[in-house]
Amino acid sequence: MTYLYQGNILFVNLSNGEIKAVPTESYSDKFLGGRGINIKILYEQLTPGINALDPESVLVFGTGPLTGTPAPSCGRIHLMAKSPITGFEGESSAGGYWAPELKYSGFDHLSVKGKAEKPVYIWIRNGQVEIRDASHIWGKGNYETTVSIREELGDPEIKVISIGPAGENMVNFASVLTDLGHAAGRTGMGALMGAKNLKAIAVRGFKDIEIADIEGFMNYSLEVHKQIQKDPTRLELSKYGTSRLYDHGMINEHYYAATDNFRRFEWPEAPSMHEFFEKHLVKKVGCFGCPMRCMDFYSIPGVGKAITSCNVYYGTIWAAKIKDMRIWLELTTLCQEAGLDTQSVGNMLGWLMELYEKGIITEKDTDGIRMLWGNREAIIETTRKMALRQGLGDLLAEGIEQAAKQFGSDAENCAVHIKGLPLLSANFLSFTGAPLSTVVGPRGDPMSGDLGEIAGPETPCEGSPCAQILMEDTLAATDSMGVCQWVGPLMGLPFGMQQQARLFSLGSGIEMTPEGLMEYGCRIRNLEMAFDVREGRTKGDYKFPKRLLNTPAPDGKFKGQQLKSEKLDQLEKEYYRLRGWNVATGVPRRETLEKVGLNGIANNLEKLGNT
Repeated sequence: MTYLYQGNILFVNLSNGEIKAVPTESYSDKFLGGRGINIKILYEQLTPGINALDPESVLVFGTGPLTGTPAPSCGRIHLMAKSPITGFEGESSAGGYWAPELKYSGFDHLSVKGKAEKPVYIWIRNGQVEIRDASHIWGKGNYETTVSIREELGDPEIKVISIGPAGENMVNFASVLTDLGHAAGRTGMGALMGAKNLKAIAVRGFKDIEIADIEGFMNYSLEVHKQIQKDPTRLELSKYGTSRLYDHGMINEHYYAATDNFRRFEWPEAPSMHEFFEKHLVKKVGCFGCPMRCMDFYSIPGVGKAITSCNVYYGTIWAAKIKDMRIWLELTTLCQEAGLDTQSVGNMLGWLMELYEKGIITEKDTDGIRMLWGNREAIIETTRKMALRQGLGDLLAEGIEQAAKQFGSDAENCAVHIKGLPLLSANFLSFTGAPLSTVVGPRGDPMSGDLGEIAGPETPCEGSPCAQILMEDTLAATDSMGVCQWVGPLMGLPFGMQQQARLFSLGSGIEMTPEGLMEYGCRIRNLEMAFDVREGRTKGDYKFPKRLLNTPAPDGKFKGQQLKSEKLDQLEKEYYRLRGWNVATGVPRRETLEKVGLNGIANNLEKLGNT
């Protein structure tokens, strides 16, 4: 494929300084781009069974065929590696402007392997690649790193993606950040960069993206932009972001948040996120080519500044019972500067506060800090210690699963995670598909599949295996095209498979149908599971936390309801059956892999004894 792609995938080995490029078309024919090409590169380049933070581990950055074009909301960069948390596929994505700039610089994807002898950053400009010394910016936060690199290279328009001290210290839930708040937060991608002594990647480019039917592509892109702009969901998110969606009134009405470390779903004292939005919002911002503008920029002198949206609001507020929104902004700023996943931080703070409340841990365990709910010192100082691996933070940096083992069985029983990945402080009874999506998805959280519908008091929280498969394949295709999920399938906006397929057809000159895109999504999802199986995953590895199973809800409109382990197990088996995977193990069957064009992968799994 020539059109829509730059045609080159960049491979950098930091151990020996080797830099090479290979043709994108050797990957794109079967895996499109973005998430799809990422998992193909990871499967090929990663030594099976290697430790995630080993120098020879692989970290891949991917754009999609629509990235950097006039198509709406195509500014996301997709990251993939073996996760230091789960030991299986780790993937996350970030918005902003870095992905289009990587493409304009001449490359569709970047794969990084090896470890530099000293801190470095990669500088890519118009196809030229340089590995530069980063010793002078090692230890700096993400904001300062971006400013320093731009000043050093003499161009304020350079786009930078970087890690903060948390990534440098290989905190297992370290994030990767670009701009003020566009973060790839989940599964520890920042720790991979730290393990490689890779501080940042700076990109700048002026290379055109060739489009087959430029007039048709431009006209249809404009049409889709206009359709999105008229949509009521777009109007709400563009004006208010998620501040109203996640405000205390809405959350308390639908009961989709959890507090007290997942023990309760009511919190009458919750602060008003929308009131904070109305009082302190500086401006609405967004990502490359996006008509949504769903991000909120705050700046309060002496408190902090950050761009934020979505789960960053309630994920820490409800988790640690933060009543003062100024503390929330201070925490958010700290997480972004230091490079920490806010969802993991919120979950771990709530867990520590429960342990302290119950006397399982004392101030002797917490470096003298009183881990009281909503306490500023407990929140800010403990988070700072996580990033710097100081005192208690050194233990917490290994992740909630490992930390809980040090505190004993009572602490382990209170830890809410999937294979070490802390869960968002959500009420899993409130969305019918969330539990199934969590246990069968590629990374162990509900956002990688079908959330289902907002549940009511009489609605069984069962989910649909068919709907889960449909959404997984849709999201895999959307991530591979380079389209934001929010403007794509998640929010129901008019930029689904039909629109994406037509834009691909106009842009590439190769006819694509919605069904064809879904076939790509299915192939990609099968390869992801094959990768995990090769790394040792089997059915039950993504176990739903005991606290959230077979326990009646204590309050709210779901009071008395519970998630039944037997029912969830039945749904999981049905999902595997419909996928064509082994019901007992979750391993994709040979005939299934061959059906989606992964014959070589089937042979590889068979040789390794995975059948």
